[in-house]
Amino acid sequence: MVIGIMREWMVESGKGALLGLPEEERAVSVLLSNLAMLLRVQGKLEEAEPLFRESLDGRRRTLGNTHPDTLTSIDNFASPLLLRGKLSEAEPLFEKLWRGNVAPLVTLIPPHSTL
Repeated sequence: MVIGIMREWMVESGKGALLGLPEEERAVSVLLSNLAMLLRVQGKLEEAEPLFRESLDGRRRTLGNTHPDTLTSIDNFASPLLLRGKLSEAEPLFEKLWRGNVAPLVTLIPPHSTL
């Protein structure tokens, strides 16, 4: 019970703090992604989704599509979509994530490798 009350307090405090941030700072804020993760852990996927989307959009805009923080945001956004059964929305995100994380490493594996 106490933990639930604390989590709700953290959500409300986080939402209040986000309102005070300038838009450019808010979009790449760790607070934004952490609040979305907290909502996800609480099972509030519908509330978390727009925050994950905002975080991803902001990181794409400021850091580019292949930056590690952007790739993390893609995973953070795609996973709840998958959990909510939105496969058609999640699949292209997971493909981008694969291309950003795994595909570049494939070129490092020597031909005829036993890996």
